[in-house]
Amino acid sequence: MFRIFSKLDTDLTSFSNCTKIGLAKGIYQDKTLIAISYQKDNEVISDLFSEKNFIGNSYTTPNQVFTWNSDIDQFFPNILDISLMCYQHYNIVKPKFTKILTQQTKYLYDNSQINILRHVIKKDNLIPYYITEADLCEQSKIYLQLGDDLYSQFDNRDKQFYHHLLRAKRVLKKIRNNQIFINKSYLLNYLRKADNKYQRIGKQILERIKDKKIIQHLDITGTITGRLAGTGGLNLQTLPKGAGLKRCIVSRFQNGQILVADWNAMEFRIALAEAEYVDLTKTDIHTRTAQQIFQKENISFEEREQAKTINFSIIYSGFVNKNAGIIKRLYPMLNDKVQAITIETKRTKKQINIFGRKRIFANDTLFQTKSFNNLIQGSAADVCLRALYLIQGEIEKQQLKSKIILAVHDSIIFDCKKNEINTLLKVIQDIMTNKALPSLYKQRLLFPVAVVAGNNYEDLKPLATIYKDEIR
Repeated sequence: MFRIFSKLDTDLTSFSNCTKIGLAKGIYQDKTLIAISYQKDNEVISDLFSEKNFIGNSYTTPNQVFTWNSDIDQFFPNILDISLMCYQHYNIVKPKFTKILTQQTKYLYDNSQINILRHVIKKDNLIPYYITEADLCEQSKIYLQLGDDLYSQFDNRDKQFYHHLLRAKRVLKKIRNNQIFINKSYLLNYLRKADNKYQRIGKQILERIKDKKIIQHLDITGTITGRLAGTGGLNLQTLPKGAGLKRCIVSRFQNGQILVADWNAMEFRIALAEAEYVDLTKTDIHTRTAQQIFQKENISFEEREQAKTINFSIIYSGFVNKNAGIIKRLYPMLNDKVQAITIETKRTKKQINIFGRKRIFANDTLFQTKSFNNLIQGSAADVCLRALYLIQGEIEKQQLKSKIILAVHDSIIFDCKKNEINTLLKVIQDIMTNKALPSLYKQRLLFPVAVVAGNNYEDLKPLATIYKDEIR
């Protein structure tokens, strides 16, 4: 939840009779703005300032005073989620814990509060906050007024994207509550390997086990591109491949399966779709690139991996690295698209994807390397978010016992009851290869999903490669 309601600095003469104040800082239309809402004489007043005017008026309140809390699970029809508004509309990211904030904390709070804050704040990207019991209610006048004022600035596309984020945030709460089952005896045996370099994360998992389960917090505002970020001191998204640690994650169901549904080369397919390539065949996309590079039909595993590296380098600034010549030759329309996006982003100082997700660029040095990357990664993130809440909706509609337990970039991980596997595969096909995708993308390319399953998260075997039944 975006919020800070702090005691006022007595030097803030303009607000001398105010009881509470809420602020946020962000960039909008290439301007740094301060959103402020305060309560004075029982009346709520709200306004926006440019940073220059805000500082010029000698307001000494910290520049960035908001927190990000995904634990609030109550949503009312008239309640607006300001954290998502600021993330979307003002391109706000989590601030760093600065000396200014340290000083402000000491100035505003008594010693007992400071001690609590110091205990809670263990990382630089967290920020101190003070909330009274009354302010904790999302229906406080200041919160509602500031939310209404921000929402009133949205155009229709802004509103659509905001509600997309809101649905995603709600389903992440459900995924967190699903919890992840852990084989504690396996984990203890794993940790006995004294020379194992993955002991640190293994111990983190062990410390958080409660009744054979752990919780993974996923934050949709943790990255600027929209990729989900693991929070809460434990990030299972980064569990290493092939190290054996993933074997501790098991099914809660008797004879149940851990099932992973992963889009095949989704970001590269989105890039091709954005560049107006049309390819509705089922040929492996990396094999096809390798065939063009090596000018032969039969491709080895090593050659495919080399082509895969080149393909994905496009997403990560491939046109400004050593692969630029090869990429330009193989995918000339994609080369043109990258250049067009870069030029347009430099002109407008922002980039907006097909969903309406925007990123504002204040630093010229980022245009060449980040504008196209943001378009592709942001679009992929939004496809995944849409899939999460659509699949969850089907799970609830069909009253399935199987659960979504985690999302890792382009993969969705399920704890699946054995007799529901076929039903879940149909849900995956309907949503991940079709309904979760923008119409423009699925008209141009197939987006197949590779599904693997096993008794644990490590020992997974191919179950199916799923394609959309019919191209519309």
